[in-house]
Amino acid sequence: MLLLTLLACPAEQLGVALPQGGKAALAMEDFQRDVNLLTQSERRSGMPGFQLGREELQTRLVQMHLLPAFGKSYRGPATETEVNICGERTGASGQAVVIAALDQGKGAYQSAAPLAAMISLAKTYDSPQPPPYTLLFCRIPGADRSAWTQSPALPMDQTRAIFWLHDMGEGTLVLKREEGVPVQFDVHGATHDWFGSDQDSPDRMHYPTLITQTSTLRDAVDQVMED
Repeated sequence: MLLLTLLACPAEQLGVALPQGGKAALAMEDFQRDVNLLTQSERRSGMPGFQLGREELQTRLVQMHLLPAFGKSYRGPATETEVNICGERTGASGQAVVIAALDQGKGAYQSAAPLAAMISLAKTYDSPQPPPYTLLFCRIPGADRSAWTQSPALPMDQTRAIFWLHDMGEGTLVLKREEGVPVQFDVHGATHDWFGSDQDSPDRMHYPTLITQTSTLRDAVDQVMED
């Protein structure tokens, strides 16, 4: 029984030494576990079990060795009804790059997949060498960007770029760049709008595609930090 229990636990909880940093850290089991977990739970205010859903997401950020982004808290000041949940990988510079997964609630492609990609992307930066810029990995409620700008962990003039993760897990990742300060990217990676349908299920997710898309996203974040 003990052996079965250990096999069911994430390696991060067992103190197992894992390969750190880089795309080699992207693992199929991480994506499968996170998409299933985040599809089954809710994080939107007022929904059944939303507090537990937020705790589960925050736990995953902690397991990625991210620091609290809001002082001592992973949760930013609440907007009217919602809250941002962010972890930080402290960089060599005072500026930041934000990876913001837009959380629509239940659903695999438009909520769980971008959140899972954000978590695994954070894992690729788990290295003794700090990134050139501070990296913020955030759950942002809904599709409203103002949820970030109303309560950012850093002032906007210290933010080098924001990647807004919309839908992921199908087709080719598309990054639409919007110039400005900061530069912003709309990130899409689903060719169909399955949201709210029976198709929007972890069982239909093509996980190799989600891994490839997250690898592409890592390349884009690296490029922004090198420019």
